[in-house]
Amino acid sequence: MRSIDRRRDARAARAGRWRSLWHDLTGALRSLRRSPGYVVVALATFLLGIGANVAVFTVVEGVLLRPLPYDEPERIVRIYEQDLEQGRRYGNVTIADLNDWREQTTSFERLSAFRWRSVSLRALDATTALQGATVSADFFETLGVAPVLGRSFRAEEARPGTSPVAVLSDAVWRSVLGADPAIVGRVVSIDAVPTEIIGVLPREFVAPTGSSVDVWLASDFSGLASDTRRARRMHALAAFGRLAPAVSLEAATRDLEVVGARLAELYPDQNRGHAPDPVPISLVGVQGIRSALWLAMAAVGLLLLVACANLANLVLARALARRHELGIRAALGAGRMQLARGLLAEQLLLALGGTVVAVAVAAGAARGVLALLGPALPRAERIALDWRVVAFATALALLTAAVTALVPAALALRLDLHAVLRADGRGATAGRGSHRARAALVGAQVALATLLAAVSVLLTRSLGNLLDSELGFRTDRVFTFQAPLPSARYQSGEAVIAFQDRLLERLAALPGVETVGASYAVPMRNASTTSLVIAGRPPEDGPPPEVGYNAASPGYFVTLGIPLLAGRLIQERDRVDAPRVVVVNRALADRFFPAGDAVGARLGFGADTQVEIVGVVGDIRRERVDQAPEPELYYSLAQDVTPWPAFVARYQGDASAFFSGARAALRELDPDVAMVGAAPLEATVDATLRQPRFLSALIGVFAALALLLAAVGVHGVIAYVVAERTREIGVRRALGADAPRVGAEVVRRGMTPVLVGLAVGVAAALGVGPLLRSMLYEVGPQDPLVVA
Repeated sequence: MRSIDRRRDARAARAGRWRSLWHDLTGALRSLRRSPGYVVVALATFLLGIGANVAVFTVVEGVLLRPLPYDEPERIVRIYEQDLEQGRRYGNVTIADLNDWREQTTSFERLSAFRWRSVSLRALDATTALQGATVSADFFETLGVAPVLGRSFRAEEARPGTSPVAVLSDAVWRSVLGADPAIVGRVVSIDAVPTEIIGVLPREFVAPTGSSVDVWLASDFSGLASDTRRARRMHALAAFGRLAPAVSLEAATRDLEVVGARLAELYPDQNRGHAPDPVPISLVGVQGIRSALWLAMAAVGLLLLVACANLANLVLARALARRHELGIRAALGAGRMQLARGLLAEQLLLALGGTVVAVAVAAGAARGVLALLGPALPRAERIALDWRVVAFATALALLTAAVTALVPAALALRLDLHAVLRADGRGATAGRGSHRARAALVGAQVALATLLAAVSVLLTRSLGNLLDSELGFRTDRVFTFQAPLPSARYQSGEAVIAFQDRLLERLAALPGVETVGASYAVPMRNASTTSLVIAGRPPEDGPPPEVGYNAASPGYFVTLGIPLLAGRLIQERDRVDAPRVVVVNRALADRFFPAGDAVGARLGFGADTQVEIVGVVGDIRRERVDQAPEPELYYSLAQDVTPWPAFVARYQGDASAFFSGARAALRELDPDVAMVGAAPLEATVDATLRQPRFLSALIGVFAALALLLAAVGVHGVIAYVVAERTREIGVRRALGADAPRVGAEVVRRGMTPVLVGLAVGVAAALGVGPLLRSMLYEVGPQDPLVVA
């Protein structure tokens, strides 16, 4: 009987708790319905604070936090190579180093190679330019990924002379090939070569480099190992490895360092000063955006704190205004805890209502982020509203509700009910504790808003400096594109040069075209390096220095407006049968020929060939706007042939008209050659500034909203002080008190927490400024103008 009674008592207790909760929620709902203005302001504040956080978290979760779709991704690394002497980090490694790591290390289950390449796929009577990659046969096994259709590569399919096969991305299978379920075994033309499709990757698969890849081809990269110079000096491959079971990243790093030291002793001219540097796959491809996203997350966190402080102030003011009501409810039997629960229930209802709207708004905001950043955001295809985002929003809302209800709930618990009931409505005033609480909340708002404003000004000044940077080349009315040539049809250098010459002639004949040129690389789009060997000088210890590499036609410099400083430019006579020549930029001439004798000097080119420096041109920013010009070489494109030529043209009129004419000219020459990356050069440069521009605008918006909320909080405090002391002020004025003096006292009481918050915010801005150093360009992290 006792056990039955205990169970009955327990059920009764649970039922009582549920009835109490339901009573609190229904009572809170009735109370909110009587205050529609308060509900609107509170919901807007919840929407602002939670919506911004959910939007940014959606991006951060998709790019940085969500596990990559590989088997045991924590065991996968990318191996970079550090040049300890020059302070340079190579994204790629040499084939010789990779083969040595495979043979001499025991920390890796597999080591695979990856190399970018542009491809043209001809199917359904159309040629499509796609992003491709050539990989080791075991590349997908290294990642732990299996195709959803077909299979991955076999070892023999990577050897030269075998029939080519390809694996496709899900996106290309659907968009280009119509999601053909019988695609496996079908033969399509890739770079004018019949290629069998053997597999289609899962839809959720992402390339480990962070950017999308459409077509995957297999190779053993034996061509890169054909001679010692290429094998040891040509950094052409991205290396990926799967750690052996129970091997940590630290142990693998030590293993690679031992092998690296051994190679430096065996090959001092190529490997001395180089050290392998394995990095977890989760960090690959996102290094450039990682700090910016975490800064955005910190900024919306600060905005949420400002919103919480503002909301707490609002709730506190509402609770103080309801002191008489709370006193009457207490006199009728409501306990202090019940009163506190009622205030918390109001915040809970507001939080849940605000969360529903905030999640919907955040989903649209996340899509806006994708539209603004575009290709500048790695792993963009993984950004989506999922259960993690909804769970984050819900948890954030509940936490916000609890935090903002703490102060009024504490007030209800400490309320002097007898004093409230004895006081008449006109004379009752809040206690000193509530004044201090409101002042502290306002001070916190101002401090956080000041911090956000300071960060915003720093980023805005940095962006302004980037926009004002001298690039060294003209971008207005310049159009660029690349035309990768199928190796099966353009096997000789003569065939490649003939194609380039014919296309340049056709481009020059288009209406409105002023000048045209061709090159290996285009500024802000792609860049390479090469070893610099100066003939007649004794070699230095260790590998030769790495400098920028490009190859250009005579019209390249004129089209981009790169000035000639000494000597001459590359000319039409600099062909295959003529002596090899090179043009260098001012940075290279100043660094390696400080006496001004660069023109006429000779550089090493291959084992027995030398090239003469015939000219010096101005410096340009090759890869990034915020990167100072570096030493660079320009070979003649007719002497240093590339199967991936890029073309530049200066035109009058509409860019779309030139694009249509250039595409038609390319189709007439060879319908199997696709136009890749066609865009005005101005747009290419602008794309490199998307991240700093977006971050500056985002933090600026958050700072403006935080300042607005802080201003509302200050207004609320002063208004409440005036409303609370109306009777006192009236009496003082009736007794002859000076109006300006009374007004000044009110302003002083309202502005004291503002000034304290401002001081705290400035101190915080000075403290966090150095943490932003890597994101700033030509502006100090503790700039006096920002403080002002």
